[in-house]
Amino acid sequence: MKIICRIGLLVLALVAIMSAIASAYRPVDISIRFNGGGSHNKVYVGRDNIMEILVRNDVVIRAMSIGFQFTSSSGPFSWVTPYGTKPIEAPCVKEHGDVVGAFDYTDGIATYLHLPETILMGGVAETQPYYFPPHANSTVFVSVKLRIPAGQTASSSGFCVDNIFVPPAGTWIIADMDFAEFPPTFNGQENTSVVIPDAPPICFDIVARSFIRGDVDDNMTVDLADLTRLIDYMFFNGPVPKYPESADVNSDGRHNIADVVFLVRYIFSGGPEPAW
Repeated sequence: MKIICRIGLLVLALVAIMSAIASAYRPVDISIRFNGGGSHNKVYVGRDNIMEILVRNDVVIRAMSIGFQFTSSSGPFSWVTPYGTKPIEAPCVKEHGDVVGAFDYTDGIATYLHLPETILMGGVAETQPYYFPPHANSTVFVSVKLRIPAGQTASSSGFCVDNIFVPPAGTWIIADMDFAEFPPTFNGQENTSVVIPDAPPICFDIVARSFIRGDVDDNMTVDLADLTRLIDYMFFNGPVPKYPESADVNSDGRHNIADVVFLVRYIFSGGPEPAW
């Protein structure tokens, strides 16, 4: 009898645990990163910074309403325009790849409202081609550019992005194919309500530095275009990078073949990121 009771209690405990897990689970997560992430996941003073909004969704999304609020401990910042081409009323937003379907204003409703320290966005897809497909990995769906003016000071965790509710319509909400509604997580942190998005803000270091190693073409990302520019500069008398330090990829104080090898390994072989 005691064994049966113990088994019964164990089953009840497992059910309670599974219920708690199920109640905490959200099949959609919204996250933020700067300048491609990695070691450059910072906000640079005096530069155009690319802030990417990413989505990971296990379910098809049919509608979305999300909002963000921004604070900077170093002082004022500004949106960089133009950036992207649609929607027309907010050209500082750029859309990316297949994840923009639910926001395509040719088929449904799309709004991108920019206020000085707030972004609100939402959309409804009405027909199948514009449904928001699942993405197993966090994938960029929109991005913006912002600038912290030169002269402002560095600050640890000084630039923060928070998920917000703005009455009356600015809910933090996702609707699936059946229009079942729920609040997505924010950077993997749970939200308890569509009108009380209480996941903590994510904060980024503000860095008073003018260059990124490996970003030879000075567009805030390190990719194949930078390798091409580096080779052109070193071996074919190409133009000097705007920030020559960016071509010192391995941070040894010199510009030579070792920098090219370092960048090739990083881009094609999963090698270490360019030195900070």
